[in-house]
Amino acid sequence: TMKKITFLMALLLACGTLAATADDNIAVAADSVAAATDSVTAAVAAKTPYCKYKTATDGQANAMAFLMKREQFDEGRLKLGRKYIKYYRLTTAQLAMLAETFTYNDFKLKFLKKAEKHCSDPENYTALVGQYYAQ
Repeated sequence: TMKKITFLMALLLACGTLAATADDNIAVAADSVAAATDSVTAAVAAKTPYCKYKTATDGQANAMAFLMKREQFDEGRLKLGRKYIKYYRLTTAQLAMLAETFTYNDFKLKFLKKAEKHCSDPENYTALVGQYYAQ
């Protein structure tokens, strides 16, 4: 019985350590989301005379792709992607990366259609959309 008690105490200690690690990871993720929210808020507040959209960096687009991949269904990814492109201009390469997070071509096309006016290099946009129509 002493071995069982020792084992249970070790197990509880391990669970507590795992929970603390999970709490740390959640705190880091919350900080990251807060920073992204601040970035979007700043983008909305900054009014430039030529374009009301801030051009997204590759790091921002990668972070968005990561968040979109975490969504379980394409509907959630589409909703999240539409919110993101409201405030940023993206290159066709970034749009292609975000479109690849979707499972079905219908959702890829819906996303790309909404993102058309937010594309910073429209000369390449048609080719990007065309590849999903061809599939």
